[in-house]
Amino acid sequence: MRQQSPLQQQQQQQRLQQQRRLRHLVAVLLVLLLLLLSRHQQQQQQQLLLLSCAAHTVIPTQQTPRLSFVAVPWLQQQQQHQLLLQQQQQQHWRAFAATQRQPHRDPHIGQPPPSASATTATATAAAATAAAEAAAADGVGGPLYLSNLPPGHFKGKRLLAGLQPSGSLHIGHLLSTLLPLQQQQQQGALTRLLLCDTHALYTREGRPYSSRSSSSSSNDISSSSIEALALAMACGIRPLSLVQKERQQQQQQQQQQQQQQGGTLVLLQSLAPSHAQLAAWLQSIVPLNWVMRCSAAREAFEAPGFNSSVGSFLYPLQMAADILLHAAEYVLVGLDQEQHLEFTRAVARRVYVHLRAAHAEAPSSSYNATPQGGPLTAAKPPPLWGAPGLNNGGPQGLLASPLAARICCLRQPQTKMSKSAPSAAGRLQLTDPPETIAKKLAKAVTDNLPGAYTPHTARQQMLQQQMQQQEKQQQERQRQEQQQEPQQQLHCNSGSN
Repeated sequence: MRQQSPLQQQQQQQRLQQQRRLRHLVAVLLVLLLLLLSRHQQQQQQQLLLLSCAAHTVIPTQQTPRLSFVAVPWLQQQQQHQLLLQQQQQQHWRAFAATQRQPHRDPHIGQPPPSASATTATATAAAATAAAEAAAADGVGGPLYLSNLPPGHFKGKRLLAGLQPSGSLHIGHLLSTLLPLQQQQQQGALTRLLLCDTHALYTREGRPYSSRSSSSSSNDISSSSIEALALAMACGIRPLSLVQKERQQQQQQQQQQQQQQGGTLVLLQSLAPSHAQLAAWLQSIVPLNWVMRCSAAREAFEAPGFNSSVGSFLYPLQMAADILLHAAEYVLVGLDQEQHLEFTRAVARRVYVHLRAAHAEAPSSSYNATPQGGPLTAAKPPPLWGAPGLNNGGPQGLLASPLAARICCLRQPQTKMSKSAPSAAGRLQLTDPPETIAKKLAKAVTDNLPGAYTPHTARQQMLQQQMQQQEKQQQERQRQEQQQEPQQQLHCNSGSN
């Protein structure tokens, strides 16, 4: 073996040093790349955690893999604290279903039953409310429009609205959901906004393995949920947790003003397992033919191939579980959701009958303990209470206005404006710049229906104007007849002379 010269040894050492530096540089780049990826993931986790905190919801179960969210030690401590508080409050209120878990410090549901002294006042207020709603409805049994009701009509009442983050929100959501919810929030209604990200999985755009899907990434529904919450807050929706923080910060300076301003309880559906638990319980008591009566379920059942799923078939039942879980008295819906709301009322009546029968037949020994809430001190079954409105026919549908109920697609005016349509030219998204909105409106297709659409309020104004014109014409004819009578008498007298 030939001995290397000092120059060759020096060159070899330099090559080895360069190789080591190159390996170190590659390792540093890999570490930086991993840090960037983890930071992006951590930001999404923090945003979803803020959603959970804003909704006053704790996550007791594992999350779905489509949501990039993992539990943190601080959240686990909050879960344990939440369970302890729920066990302490179990003796004060009961859930209306065995699978339901009430959120902590919920100002909307779980209130004790009214006292006997308030029965007369409650009946009077209910009669006045029914009279006002009957006057605001579009005909006998027609939809109830929010624009026809006086301000403050829903003060102290539970009002629920839902948004499905399967795409970007458009002007239909603004006029039919966000602005009415913001208005009722300021007027003192107990408003809730449910981001139905679980329902978004049932749509074709939300499936992870759909070849025609434009949002097959596992982070799209999470980012759409965050975008929907940001747009809702930009439209004036104030999450309840932010309102409470503002009250704590400005309690001394603007206490009275802050008390007048309400807040909205914002909930992310996948972070509250009670929705899935109640839906599973409803599947055991709701007949299959009830679901088949809904047009959406029937279309999903008859669709060929992979155009539908089991989730889309059971969508009416999932929607009923969401509404009944929050004990909503009024629900902001569209005209296409009226059939689902009728189905929800039927389910509510069946739940009430089922629970009343179970409450009457159950022995007193079965109320000594509960599997989730700990021991109960009552020796006899407590009164059935928890979901108000179950014995009154269930929740009532509420439409924002006749105009908001009929916002159609710009490219296909015979269909409604949809955020999941393949072409974005048919909808005005809330994030579109003014130039894009002007181009879409310039290319909009008008419908070919005969006549002109007249909303309910405009129709009433036209009828009033016609009646006023008829009255004026009748008064004018009477005045002319009265003026002609003396002249006729004069002619008669002159003829007789």
